[in-house]
Amino acid sequence: DLGVVVGGDGTMLHVASALARVRLPVIGINMGRLGFLTDIPAETFREDLDTMLEGEFEIEERMMLKAGLIRDGEIHDERLALNDVALSKGATGKMIEFSTRVNGEAIGRTRGDGVIVATPTGSTAYALSAGGPILHPLLPAIVLTPICPHTLGQRPIVLDAHSDIEIEFVESGNEPGYAFVDGLDFAAVHAGETLKITPAELSARLVRIKGHNHYEVLHSKLGWG
Repeated sequence: DLGVVVGGDGTMLHVASALARVRLPVIGINMGRLGFLTDIPAETFREDLDTMLEGEFEIEERMMLKAGLIRDGEIHDERLALNDVALSKGATGKMIEFSTRVNGEAIGRTRGDGVIVATPTGSTAYALSAGGPILHPLLPAIVLTPICPHTLGQRPIVLDAHSDIEIEFVESGNEPGYAFVDGLDFAAVHAGETLKITPAELSARLVRIKGHNHYEVLHSKLGWG
């Protein structure tokens, strides 16, 4: 009936993604640092769980992304992401060049350290560190955030939640780039290969105490005065 995750947000990411396949709701008890997803403090988890089990809870449906690598015309190794999918430069540290298309329409070619495609849940993670906007977690949208682009004109943009995104790896001095799903190594990406990211049909189901205040969490976790 219910999954209980004890750990940090990284633990919650991977468990919630796995349990999304069977539509199981998840409660997170925070033993890590920030705790955007595992938001029940370890010190009060007994009282908070009792409150939830008495029916004082809400279930948030968090959108997810599906990522796969198009190689030789076929898509390989599709995975789910609750936070983000990132394409980044390789081991040599050289900039990479990639072209981005949304729903088949070209956005442009970028040189830089990479790009992050994030859900609203992931907007407070890696994408935020790269200068992306904070989205409300239930907003139907996707954030596209370049990482250290080699031109000031490249800026984060917010796409609608039905967008199909293709990021074609152009080159990086004969070095591959690397794709990551929720911070985990996904695949090496070579010239001519394309990272395809689409909205997932599944969603993660996070259980919150009734009256949970998203803005209070931002205030607390990000140190807003």
